[in-house]
Amino acid sequence: MAYRLLIFERKPGEWIQIRADAESRDEVGVSVDDLRRIAERLVDRPRPVADLVRFANLPDGLKPGTVTSDPATGAAVAFVGPSDQVRVYPYWSGVFTHDEGARVWVGVGNIHELAVGFTPGEPVRREIRVDGRRVWLMAGRPPDRPSAVVILDGNLGVAVSATGLTDEQLARFAAGINPGPDL
Repeated sequence: MAYRLLIFERKPGEWIQIRADAESRDEVGVSVDDLRRIAERLVDRPRPVADLVRFANLPDGLKPGTVTSDPATGAAVAFVGPSDQVRVYPYWSGVFTHDEGARVWVGVGNIHELAVGFTPGEPVRREIRVDGRRVWLMAGRPPDRPSAVVILDGNLGVAVSATGLTDEQLARFAAGINPGPDL
């Protein structure tokens, strides 16, 4: 794989990445000057944000770090601490993946995709009922990062992986997650 890449700070604190990918260097077809011309023509305008996931109980001291989505699999949200760096992953792999810097990671979508990318083979260590929902607490990988799974309707589910939460906090948080109307 070959690519051309331009990363620049457009405004203080606003970083832009423009990337052109191809199978080989000869196929990229875009020069660095082309990327600069694209950058010069960027225009600010309002853009609606998709309402993908709703949280009833957000643990204290967390802020959204990354949000990714794919129509076939669902949405993923990583939460970081108040002083943690927010990371941006511009490419969606189609499978739920963890942001290693996240304190709490949430996936909402196709429960089969969540199970493959998130909780493969993890044993259920405890079941808790919260507001009528069954929450399965799983052994974590690593052990200090336990996870929880909630099956919603049909093939739709929630998976959460967290550090620093008790079982009860993790279960309450997971049980309060719902898909938004745009998921």
